[in-house]
Amino acid sequence: MTLHEGVNKMLIYVNMLFLTGSFDKSILQLE
Repeated sequence: MTLHEGVNKMLIYVNMLFLTGSFDKSILQLE
């Protein structure tokens, strides 16, 4: 369970970075 939870946290972290990066790019394009 510990390994499974760790993988889930990593996926969530990567998704957060991807969404944040896309959001930042959108802001740069608008500006």
